[in-house]
Amino acid sequence: GMRWLMWLAPAAALVVKPAVLAPGRLSFEGPMVPGIVLGEAGADDLADAAALLVESFFGSPNPTIVTIATAREFHRLRQHHGGDDHVQLLARTTTSSEVVGFIDVDGRPKLNERRPYISDLAVRPDHRRRGIATTLLDAAEAIAKHHFCADSVFLKVLDDNSAALAVYEKRGYDVLEDHHQDNKATLVKRLLL
Repeated sequence: GMRWLMWLAPAAALVVKPAVLAPGRLSFEGPMVPGIVLGEAGADDLADAAALLVESFFGSPNPTIVTIATAREFHRLRQHHGGDDHVQLLARTTTSSEVVGFIDVDGRPKLNERRPYISDLAVRPDHRRRGIATTLLDAAEAIAKHHFCADSVFLKVLDDNSAALAVYEKRGYDVLEDHHQDNKATLVKRLLL
């Protein structure tokens, strides 16, 4: 089933300056990955982000399925883009500006759903194990704390993704619930101290 994790964390490594939360104008202070720049996704970035999500989560070799899934992801990202209650972040290479990482922070209030909610953490396979996911997650947690004034943050992890579960547990996330409506994902929570 799905479990919620909760994070009891030290001060975030990244600090978001909340006064500059306009698309493409986020400001971060703190350790970054060499050769990578982090920023808020603009509308023109959503096609690259959708392609990254499909590559990371679907992995189908069928070009028709990839095209359809990418179009569906692009539409979903576009619906959520902009506004003060949804922040989408990208990691790009400094040399080619290629999108190599993505994360979404959803602060929209929703009945019976816990917020802010982090989703769609993805890093291109050839850029993994360099600290990009950690940097994106640090930034997302800082946004949850400083922009959404939250004292905790939530995310879901597929039950069969033991590597991701181990990463979140190492960061201080704890299981909150061990079930969910789709019984395929674990819901986790981290306190933002």
